[in-house]
Amino acid sequence: MLQRHGIDNVVIVQEIFHTMRNKKGKNGFVGVKVDLEKAYDRIQWQLAIDTLKTMGFNDHFCNLITSCLSNITM
Repeated sequence: MLQRHGIDNVVIVQEIFHTMRNKKGKNGFVGVKVDLEKAYDRIQWQLAIDTLKTMGFNDHFCNLITSCLSNITM
């Protein structure tokens, strides 16, 4: 299994925000960071999926997220 270090996460987030900041066009972006290791047992997953749908995410994306959450090897 590939192990990541804390600094790796910082670099990834910086790259994501750089891309979001420099992207041209009318559509916006949203970044969501959830520490699943700490929050997994506390999150009401159906509420999270319903929130994504309310925010306008399509069913394909919501189903993808649901399958990731229900797969133990995510």
